[in-house]
Amino acid sequence: MRTAIGRTLRAAMGPALCLAASSHAAPPANSAWKLTFFDEFDGTALDASKWGNGYALGATGPGSWPDPANVRLEGGSLKLIGEKRSGQGKTYAGAAVTTRGKFSQMYGYMEARIKVPNGKGFSAKMTGTKADGGYPPWLDIIETRGEEPNHPYWYLHAAAEAGGGWTGADMTTEFHTLGTEWNADELIFYVDGVIKLRDKTQAANCRMAMCWALELMVGGDSWIGIPDAGTPWPGVYEIDYVRIYSRQGPATAVLPAGPQRMTGTEKTRAQVSPSPFGYLANGRWFASPRARKAAKPAGP
Repeated sequence: MRTAIGRTLRAAMGPALCLAASSHAAPPANSAWKLTFFDEFDGTALDASKWGNGYALGATGPGSWPDPANVRLEGGSLKLIGEKRSGQGKTYAGAAVTTRGKFSQMYGYMEARIKVPNGKGFSAKMTGTKADGGYPPWLDIIETRGEEPNHPYWYLHAAAEAGGGWTGADMTTEFHTLGTEWNADELIFYVDGVIKLRDKTQAANCRMAMCWALELMVGGDSWIGIPDAGTPWPGVYEIDYVRIYSRQGPATAVLPAGPQRMTGTEKTRAQVSPSPFGYLANGRWFASPRARKAAKPAGP
C-alpha cells in the first residue's frame, strides 16, 4: 500500500514541491528539503523524460545484458526482470534504467522503496555515477544479493573503496525503504528511516553531480553468484517509488553519532577494503579493482 506522502507527491504539479520531513518515508528530520526528482511509477510506460534504458555506465554487466523489454510498469510499480535468456554474448537478460542525460544532482537525499528478487545470482541496485559519464566514483546506495535476502549493502568504488551491510528484515517478501543522505563531508545510510551507517572517509570522492540508475544484474562474478538449480525464474526487482531531494539551508538538528540499531537480531558492519567483485569503467567490465593497474578487462 502506498504511503500518504506518496499520494501527496502524485498530486504535485512538478518537482518544485517543498516538504518537511515527518515520517520514515521522507527525508531525514534534520532540515527542510526540496523534492527535485521523483517517480511513483503509476503509469503504463516508463517516463522517457526521466529515464533511459541501460546500466549506469552504459555497458553490459558481468553476466547479463540489459533488455529494454524487461523494464515494465505494472500495478503502480516499476519491475525490472531477470531471466535465463542469452543475448549480446551474455547468458542472462537483466534490466536497468538510468537518469543519465536527463537528471543529475550534487548532494541531497535519495531513497527508493523496494522489494528484491530471491535466489542465487541476482543483484539489485540503486547506483550513482558521475553525470559526465566518467569513472570513478561509482556509489551503490542500494545493493543486494539474492542469496542474502535480509542483508542489503552499500559500496563506493573510488580511489579508496569502502562498503558495509546490515542484517534485518527479509527484503524479498515485503517492501523496505533504503535511502542515503549525501553531503560534502559525509554519507549516511538508512534502512526504513533508521540510520545504519555513517561514513566520513569517502564523501570527498563524491563531490560532483551524479546521475542515478536502477539495475538488476544476473550472474557473472563470484560476488553476485551464478544462478543454480534452486534459482527461481524470473527474478523481479520491484520499485514502488524513487525520490530525490536537495537540502534547503543548514541542518537544524545534529544526527546521532552512530547507527541506531533496530530491534531484534540487528548487525551493523563496515569495511574498508578492495571490492570483492568487479566494476564498470569506460564501457568495460573489470574483474576487480586489482585489475585497474593492469587495465585488462575480464569481459567485453
